[in-house]
Amino acid sequence: MLIFISGSVRSGKSSLGEKLAAVLAGEKRKVYLATARYYDQEIRERIKIHQQNRADKGFLTIDKSSSLVEIESLLVASDTVLLDCLGTLLANEMFEESGQSEPSYAVLNYPKICKKIANDLAQLQNRVANLIVISNEIFSDGIIYAPTVEAYIKALAELHIILAAKSDVAIECVYGGYHCHKGCLTEILGKKP
Repeated sequence: MLIFISGSVRSGKSSLGEKLAAVLAGEKRKVYLATARYYDQEIRERIKIHQQNRADKGFLTIDKSSSLVEIESLLVASDTVLLDCLGTLLANEMFEESGQSEPSYAVLNYPKICKKIANDLAQLQNRVANLIVISNEIFSDGIIYAPTVEAYIKALAELHIILAAKSDVAIECVYGGYHCHKGCLTEILGKKP
């Protein structure tokens, strides 16, 4: 099963993803696929808080900030994987993994990078029982950005479209609640989480 959850910062999307992972996994393994990199003290603190929040939830955490297919050997077919977060993964792939310091690299290559990530996610989905992908909703402010940021926004939008189309359930978290755009959580949970 593929579940796609998007929402703004602090909308409850990670918490909902964790609840769904627990229900879907049952007694089987839950894997938290964390995509953040340890850049500086601020991100280290945020990562530490996330780790503390899920410490007693029974997740096996795998830190992988790019090239997701490299972790396939660590997964088994019965796993439920929660990827948090697609936006961070995309930024890592566009701006870090390339090794390119030129902003034009991201602008010119975002379609190729987007396709790579979509393929990596499809391979991951085919490897495990359940994949839950968390992502940020960043499309509402209407501001025009620099070309590199516009390329990032376009790539994330394309990935959202791909995931929503392929998903069994597509959810948007808003103001602490959520709206199912595709599929139904009550079929998974039996009730609203």
